[in-house]
Amino acid sequence: MTSGNVFEGYSDHFDAEVRLVILKALQDEPAKAMNDSLLLVVLKEFAIRRSREYLHTQLKWLETQAGAVRLTRAGTAIIAHLAERGAEHLNRDGVIIGIKAPSLPR
Repeated sequence: MTSGNVFEGYSDHFDAEVRLVILKALQDEPAKAMNDSLLLVVLKEFAIRRSREYLHTQLKWLETQAGAVRLTRAGTAIIAHLAERGAEHLNRDGVIIGIKAPSLPR
């Protein structure tokens, strides 16, 4: 019998899902890059409605903690570029703790 809150750990699972969606969106782009405004649109397509600040926090985590993206600035925009380590995670050639594992191909 568990005595914990049913939502315990939800935030970590949610963040891991968001990070996977971001990496997949970058992988689907020919240049393997997107700006933060377009990434917010992609997240909304997956019923993820969070602030730009939340997205920036996730992008910074993906860069500094995971090495899965490289961030650059263009004026006030942040551009996320898929890094080799992020591509390896998506191809299941490596695992990054904190990012949901991609589904197996069907």
